[in-house]
Amino acid sequence: MINKDFKKNKEFQSIQPLMKELGYDPLQAGNSLIPSEEPDFLLEIGGKNVGIEVTECHPEVTTGKGAKNVLAARQRTLEICKYIEKTQDSQGKVVNYRIGFNFVLLFDLQKPKIKRLEMEKIQNEVLSELQQRINNGDYINSGDDYQRLHIEWAKDYHYIRDVEVGEPLEKSIVTYSYPARGAFSIEHDIVLSAIAQKEIKLSSYRNNNPQTNEFWLCLNIPMGIDRTLDGLQKLKVDSLYDRVYMTSTHECIRLK
Repeated sequence: MINKDFKKNKEFQSIQPLMKELGYDPLQAGNSLIPSEEPDFLLEIGGKNVGIEVTECHPEVTTGKGAKNVLAARQRTLEICKYIEKTQDSQGKVVNYRIGFNFVLLFDLQKPKIKRLEMEKIQNEVLSELQQRINNGDYINSGDDYQRLHIEWAKDYHYIRDVEVGEPLEKSIVTYSYPARGAFSIEHDIVLSAIAQKEIKLSSYRNNNPQTNEFWLCLNIPMGIDRTLDGLQKLKVDSLYDRVYMTSTHECIRLK
């Protein structure tokens, strides 16, 4: 089972589209993947022991002026999600939420400096809106008819656009997204650069895991990043990894 570690749970979410591509549902994936370090997961499949390394692609790092503010806002958004997780766990409520935030939150969090009291105020406002949506039943249950609930989403909330409620895991986990805003295909050079950065670690993975037959690399576009997997089928990848996959929130493409 996936352990109670935020980083490992985030990696688990990143690899979900790949596991679905392999025929595993979330429960089967959680029972089959063995959390590890260098690489991140071990998996027995098709009579082989496979090591899977998971890494994120962050296009904002190379987008020039203003990029650092965007990255800071993403990190602050993650802090809000962690705050919600800790609050729920402290109350004995294990939850699995995917929160869709409005752009107003992203803009507020892009300020160069945010004082602690101001950040706490934003966290409490987000949590209050979240609780209000849940109390009002103004959210989406996984598997529900999305179209039927579009009218409910139109209710006026400042920060939260919608909430998707999934089955609880071992601890509270909260992920997020922002509205797609002119999303386009992730740049090929960013993908190739991310692969190259992980190539240098492969030899140590092999040395430390002599019983592992194959090593796979899973690149993930984090939730909230305005990039798609369109066009990646044409990308030629020359890697020492036995397989290379690219995932987004719900999609998976095999690059090698």
